[in-house]
This record gives sequence, structure tokens and C-alpha cells, in this order.
Amino acid sequence: MSFANKTVLITGATGTLGRALSFAFRKSDANLVVLAKNESQLKILYNELNKCAGNGSINQIVADLSNPDFLDKTNTNMFITDILINNAATQSPIGLLESNSCSAWLDIVNINLVAPVFLCRTAIPRMKSNKFGRIINISGGGAAGPRAFFSAYSSTKAALVRLTETLACELQNTGVTVNAIAPGAMLSAMTKEVLNAENIIENEELQRAQWLYLNKEDNTAAEAVDLCLWLASDASNGITGRLISAKWDNWKEWPKHLAELQNSDLYTLRRITGRDRGQTWGDK
Repeated sequence: MSFANKTVLITGATGTLGRALSFAFRKSDANLVVLAKNESQLKILYNELNKCAGNGSINQIVADLSNPDFLDKTNTNMFITDILINNAATQSPIGLLESNSCSAWLDIVNINLVAPVFLCRTAIPRMKSNKFGRIINISGGGAAGPRAFFSAYSSTKAALVRLTETLACELQNTGVTVNAIAPGAMLSAMTKEVLNAENIIENEELQRAQWLYLNKEDNTAAEAVDLCLWLASDASNGITGRLISAKWDNWKEWPKHLAELQNSDLYTLRRITGRDRGQTWGDK
């Protein structure tokens, strides 16, 4: 799969999934723009990518997405792209809402939601002009259901999915698709955060993190990378406004059922009513 002459912007590029995505698109000859907060880690990634086979250019952006003014501090042209992957995220604060720091809550809203909004807003005009664009928002745990002790993370991820659905409606028939993916639990810095919070949380969340740490055998990142490559390619034409699980959804078969998919609310976030469950007492 080649992305020659396509520019790909990946935020959170130094994390587990971000690194995997960066190398995958590098090997596919894309022009890469990698963004991260930690300058030293980003420089290491940049040097490693330069040693990796690939014909596209590589640019790096050091930016703190918790600051809504991050766009003003960088050449705006650096954010104009053909394929935008909003991967950067944070999950702290962890714990009961009443014990969470208000400033930490605000930071997570800025990183997980406001930054993707601003980046989409910057990238969309070029995409519409070219009649081609791909926006891939990394959603994840908590978006489709409640997630105790992770109120900020789950709330922002649910909002990111609704942003995805809304933009997909706005961009119908423009050649620009917008999708969210749930990559699944993977061995990452977030996993370590969960392990460090074992005195705060006592549920399956902790058990899953412990399993990942003990086994250290996790191909979830590879599955998520494959899905992102597919969504960025022409193979996914017509797939838009969906929340897709990299691990559990048979997404490669979806193009065979495109009309059925487009005329339904499959793989979206929706309110469940009584009649949806065969109950008659709750609806007028």
C-alpha cells in the first residue's frame, strides 16, 4: 500500500500506537509530519524514521496540545495535510470525579477533544479543495459506555466520536471521510498509569492492565495500524462517520455492504429506547 505524494500528520507520535503508525506510513512512502510534546523523544523518533526505508519527507512539530494556542506557535502550513490522525491523548486524572483536579480535567479536554477540533478545522479546507481527505480519530475505552474512575478520558472520547459523526455529515460528497477507531487495550504508558493507580481502581480495568504487563505479548497496535492504513486508502472509500473496533469488527468486508452500512446507524453512538429492546412502557 503506497501513500506517495500524500501528507500524513500523526499526533502523539512518540507513544506506542503513534510510533507504530509513523513507521508504517514511512514505509508506505508518505510525507510524514510527526507531532509530540516531548522534544527529546520526538528527536529520537525523527532520527529512527530517517534510517527507515521510505521515500517521503519527514517533518516534526513539538507542541503541547493542552495549550489551545498551540496552532498560533507553529507555522500553520505544517498542519495542512491529506491524512490527519488525531492520536494524541491522555487519561489522567484517574479516580472518582470528586477527587479529580479541575486543571487536569481541563487539560484532558484540550488534548483529547479541543486539539482534534482545531486540527480538523485547519486541515479540512485543503482536503475539500483536493476532493480527497482522511480524518482518523483515535477513540478507545469509555467512548461507547461508562468507564468508572476515568470520567475525563471517557467523556472526551465519547465527544470525539460524536465530532466524528458530525463532521462526516458535514463533509458528505466532498471526498473527505471521517472515522473513529477503538484500537483496543495495548501495552503503553497509559497501561502503566492504570497499574500505578491500583489503590484507586479495583475493577476489570486493572486486571486487563496487569494481564498486558505480565504477558507482554500484544498485537493490538498492529491491528490498529492495519485499520488506519486501510481507512487512509482508497479501499475504504464510502466508509465514513463510523466508530470501528480494530480488534473486533470485520471491517475489511464492509465495502461489500456499503449501501447497507450507509443507510443505517450501524457502528455509531446512539440512544437506546424502550422500543429498541421490545419494551412498550417507556415510549410515547
